[in-house]
Parts: sequence; structure tokens; C-alpha cells
Amino acid sequence: MLAKEFPMKPGFVLKTCSNLLTDFEKSEILGYRDIYFLGTDECEKIDGSSVEEHNNGYDDENGDYKIKVGDHIAYRFEIIEILGSGSFGQVVKAKDHQTEETVAVKIIKNSPKFEY
Repeated sequence: MLAKEFPMKPGFVLKTCSNLLTDFEKSEILGYRDIYFLGTDECEKIDGSSVEEHNNGYDDENGDYKIKVGDHIAYRFEIIEILGSGSFGQVVKAKDHQTEETVAVKIIKNSPKFEY
């Protein structure tokens, strides 16, 4: 898929690119206004499921997100590499496909004490 095709509306993505989405992504994508990125062809995405523990299988037992290089964050950011991790979460280098900038994204642990 060519980058010039983005942004796309979620309904259009479901009609034309559903083969690039996991079942979980197909159920959540309509909650987004615009889609800028779906993930690279090489990325082995996690296929989340409501029967999986730890945030539908997307987090480990410590509440850390299972980062996959080449995957997306919020259908906008492409994960380029893991920069580091600490007691509050992880930081990744990412490409913002809306602004075309390279950014750092901090992913806070999925835990009630960190949500506060």
C-alpha cells in the first residue's frame, strides 16, 4: 500500500484493506477518525483477543506493552525501535505518519497506579 493513499477513513480501510488487519483491529478501528498507518508487511502483529489475559494479550504480566517493531500505535505512529524501559513504562522511536516527523513515544505501564 502506498503512503500517498493515507490518510484514510476507517470504513474505507475495512472495505479495502481488511486483509492487513487482525480481528481485534477490525473491531477497534472504527473508533478512530483518520488512519495514517497500518503496520509494515514484515511486522508480526499480536492478534489480541478478549479471552487473553493482560489487556487482551497486548501486555505482559507486568503491564508492559508487547512492542512489535513495524507495528502501529493508534494507526498513526510506526514503531521504529525500542529506546528503553523503566519502572513507569517504555519509550520507542517512532515515525509520525501524520506529520512525517520522527518522535519518541512513552508507553506507560497498564496498571491502575500508573493511570493516576
